Amino acid sequence: MSILASSHIVIPRPKRPRPLGCTDRWGYRVTGATANVTDRLDRFGEIVLRRSRGAEIALETAAEARACPLAQAQAAIFHLLSDTREGMVQARAYLSRAARHLASATERETLLITALQAMSEDRIDQATTSLLALSRLAPGDRFLAYIAQLYCLNQGKFGAMLAIAEPVAAADPTDSFALGMLSFAQEQNGSILAAERNGLEACARDRLNPWAHHAVAHVYAGKGRAREAERFLLAQAPLWESCGSSMQTHNWWHLMLTWLELGCADRVLATYDSRLAPEVGQSLSSYVNAVAILARLTLGGIDTGARWDALADEAETWQHDHVLAFLDIHHALALSFAGRDSALGSLIDGARRFADHADPETALVWQRAGLPLLEAIRAGHQCAWRGAVEQLENSRPHWVTIGGSNAQRGILGLLLETARTRAASI
Repeated sequence: MSILASSHIVIPRPKRPRPLGCTDRWGYRVTGATANVTDRLDRFGEIVLRRSRGAEIALETAAEARACPLAQAQAAIFHLLSDTREGMVQARAYLSRAARHLASATERETLLITALQAMSEDRIDQATTSLLALSRLAPGDRFLAYIAQLYCLNQGKFGAMLAIAEPVAAADPTDSFALGMLSFAQEQNGSILAAERNGLEACARDRLNPWAHHAVAHVYAGKGRAREAERFLLAQAPLWESCGSSMQTHNWWHLMLTWLELGCADRVLATYDSRLAPEVGQSLSSYVNAVAILARLTLGGIDTGARWDALADEAETWQHDHVLAFLDIHHALALSFAGRDSALGSLIDGARRFADHADPETALVWQRAGLPLLEAIRAGHQCAWRGAVEQLENSRPHWVTIGGSNAQRGILGLLLETARTRAASI
């Protein structure tokens, strides 16, 4: 039985009295919190916004403040950010605890719990609707807006990303975090000039905002501005040392893409070995960054030696997880390039079974894009290039639905280009 079949928590909607608690850094009431608890909640938000280390404080706070719905919600967020099936299960335990204390909660807290519950159960439409409503209700809360942006990015909901970022930036147009989120959302929606202006302004207001660095990197990507991108990213790189593995490797990935564009494959390989390879086991995001850059090198004819073996080992540990089609595609690439035929087949068979029992919108993503892309990778692995081209061409209108940024999905275009070239030579 699919893990999605677990019992659904019904969120009560009582007539609530004025909530008891303190106020957080954004000025919103926090139910059931002392000043110390509120300080810890604010600290977790700061850690996530800066993509730094120490996020486990959310679990410590939830254990201390069991009657604080927001504390339980933050612990759920901690687990959901792992993008793993186990993380979703763990999140639901905290959300169940939070639901017991919503009778006196604020509307913001209730809406957040509703959104997180939908996220933890793969109910994409309800999660997105609740996150949009939350951004309108509490536009001053940059932390929750950022969680919403990450979720919508994973689901390919780029219009929603912009709709969430705009009221947040309007609430405080001088805030670096708000500007960084707005910049990235604008870039993903094609507003490049506005994205560049807001991204650079975000960096100027707070140099230690790695999401703003990332937004500007997207502005420069693929626009014939590789030298400009290189200068900008190299200037920011020392600041990434304070970031956790995920953000640190992703921003290095952007710099490595720039070096690929400049024809510096040797430099990319050296940076892969020093910056990405040691981080592969630290987070799924770091692993994805490693797969994504090594795949580009391999498809470009660069000898990557035995580097695929470690990535395939990691892929095998996640081959039954099936959280996001975007992740499974990277698992498939790692398994294919490492020659793991059996594991690749097992991954695809499991993805098909998952799609058969998923929530309707989730199932549609897998049926239209996820499964055809996996089959295209398998066809390429078997040198059935015409079949690979057919799967890639048919699914192409739906690639956006698997999530990931425009730059990350660039690997799909490269796969199609490679498959066409090899099919033509048959």
